[in-house]
Amino acid sequence: MVSYCIRRCLMSAERLLLSRVARPALPPPPLPSPHHGRRCHSHTQTPGAYRLDSRAMVRVSGRDTIDLLQGLVTSDITEFTDGIDSMAAQYCMMLNVQGRVLYDLIVYNQTQKLESVCLLIECDASLKEDFMKAVKRYRIRKKVDITDVSDEYKVWAVPSGLDPTQPLTGQQEGDGKKTAIETTKVDVPKAVVSVSDPRVPAFGQRVLFKTGEETLVSSGESGEAYDSLRYQWGIPEGGTDLPPGGCLPLESNLTIMNGVSFTKGCYIGQELTARTHHTGIIRKRLLPLVFDSPPPPTADFSDAQISTEEGKRAGRLRGIVGRRGLGLVRLEHHNKALSLSTKDGQKESVTAYRPGWWPEELRT
Repeated sequence: MVSYCIRRCLMSAERLLLSRVARPALPPPPLPSPHHGRRCHSHTQTPGAYRLDSRAMVRVSGRDTIDLLQGLVTSDITEFTDGIDSMAAQYCMMLNVQGRVLYDLIVYNQTQKLESVCLLIECDASLKEDFMKAVKRYRIRKKVDITDVSDEYKVWAVPSGLDPTQPLTGQQEGDGKKTAIETTKVDVPKAVVSVSDPRVPAFGQRVLFKTGEETLVSSGESGEAYDSLRYQWGIPEGGTDLPPGGCLPLESNLTIMNGVSFTKGCYIGQELTARTHHTGIIRKRLLPLVFDSPPPPTADFSDAQISTEEGKRAGRLRGIVGRRGLGLVRLEHHNKALSLSTKDGQKESVTAYRPGWWPEELRT
């Protein structure tokens, strides 16, 4: 009996010794950071953040704000009626009576009290005065204040870094329904607004700062770099890409960019937009373009025509930055070899493609 107890003790000691030898030693805990527990509001080093000086800001506020804008723009502005608990941002357009695009807008909710709606409307800076005049023309006796606050706010864009040529998960549906697309959001200190881009959430974030309180660092030449990136995604913005009175909203991809409601009441330009949507016939769309080689800096592409190898008209150029461009292209020709003709007769080879964020039924 004594020998059995001794053997059991020796076996337990051996197992304990082996377990200590096999188990690696844990590393010592890291030293606490000198900034631990301290909030830092220094500038955020975000790759590819762009300050958009080409965009202006107009504040529209007052008890009749929703009623006024609901009859002027393509989106359902009543979604802002829940005050601070309603959606943060919308994309929309303002049309003329012929149903053609006048202004592309992003509307941000800044309502603090339910009885007094306050919205910030982002628009093209070069068209700001015309936009404000148009809204005031329809204000009549409504209790609405319309104020230029471009000096008070700065607009920034923070791209997602995703590849726009690849199909994305959680895509928008073809009828304009909003569905979430998972992207990594950047925490932006001191931002008044920081939301996923309401046009194409996968594109990145839209950020508003009070002037002088920006905590992002602009990367290089913000204007051209941002425009080039937009063109890769096929996202139009401003009067160059959307000439006022010279383009149609559905050809400009308003539906798949979450910018129109077909269930709201009447608004200016609704008849043609609704009829085109319900017939389902859209023969041309804005598409991203990529040039085979960078065109000469002196090349004049103003109102340039896009043609097939056979010389058939395939569309028109809207904008160009380096090798990237945006064009209104007939869908029957988009996958053919295309070229652009400059005013002096020079031809440049170009390729059009359908972006990966488009709904599947429109990519095929």
